Amino acid sequence: MFISRIYLLFAIPSTLYFPTSEEFLELIKSSLLAALEALGPGALFGLATFSHKIGLYDVQGPVPVVKNVFVPADSDASLPIELEDVMPLLSFLAPVETCKDRIASALETLKPTTSWERTSAAGQGLDGILLGGRGFGVAMEALFNYLGSEYGSTFALARVFAFLSGPPDYGAGQLDTRRYGEQYASKGEDADRALLPEQTPFYKDLAAVAVQAGVCVDIFAVTNEYTDLASLKFLSIESGGSLFCIPILMIPHSLRTCKYRMLSRPYAFGCILRLRTSSEFRPGNSYGHFFPDPQYENVQHIICCDSYVTYAYDFDFANTTGFSRHTSEPPMLQIAFQYTVVVPPDELSTPGSVSASRYG
Repeated sequence: MFISRIYLLFAIPSTLYFPTSEEFLELIKSSLLAALEALGPGALFGLATFSHKIGLYDVQGPVPVVKNVFVPADSDASLPIELEDVMPLLSFLAPVETCKDRIASALETLKPTTSWERTSAAGQGLDGILLGGRGFGVAMEALFNYLGSEYGSTFALARVFAFLSGPPDYGAGQLDTRRYGEQYASKGEDADRALLPEQTPFYKDLAAVAVQAGVCVDIFAVTNEYTDLASLKFLSIESGGSLFCIPILMIPHSLRTCKYRMLSRPYAFGCILRLRTSSEFRPGNSYGHFFPDPQYENVQHIICCDSYVTYAYDFDFANTTGFSRHTSEPPMLQIAFQYTVVVPPDELSTPGSVSASRYG
């Protein structure tokens, strides 16, 4: 497979609400600048923000332009307008090679949401607790639909780097974390409930939308409060991404280093993994950041992976006999892995090509 533009990066800083939000935002900006340095030729960059509204940045002109669309507060509502109608996708995606300085200038314009905006947009939560207005679920769903029509033509892989300063608490996909956290300990909440499984299938369903759009989602939860990662994890796991929970005090070192390493090391995308065995045994459960093929057994699809990714399988005997000791044919296991990797232009025989498929 040969595609001229092979991947893009979305950096999505969320709304910030703790006293050191300005310092936090500066650290987010520095991590994004480090990510820019790690991107190779042909990369496209899109910058969006989310809170009680979604902001799309056009950085291809002399001055960064941002267009906003408000997020409905209802938990079952979607955006009243498509993002393509707010800003054409090709205006949103900027070539890193020619727009790096303009992207850096756009990052400098990012500001945390003010307390007045939060109060007027999100209102008061239950028990008088202020809701922040992190419309994460609506923003992700809108972005995946935004990208879906161009998957395979404008890009071969989209990677979304989503930054959360707390749990999504506004619009579709909002999570109720009031029963967790130290501030509710005095209300007689059952501490054992802190390890409950996910409270909504919203993000698992959203992962299927991401997969169809060719989007890999990496979530960075940079917070000290409970964020219900049990619900959020499916969005990153099934799209081939990663989920990071980084305490606030560890931001300066962890975030910049993590982002740069993730983008600078080689990775494959558009992968298919198939496992077959001889008749004595069969695959059982599978574990890893992939999603199963809807038609074929023991076939997994992987949006994105690198050499640090691990996949695991359980095996079951096909009958009570198990493995025979008196046979000339030992048990057999076959693994087939099809993937696409980035190939430097000077290593290609076809001018303008930047990716190649392999099967191993």
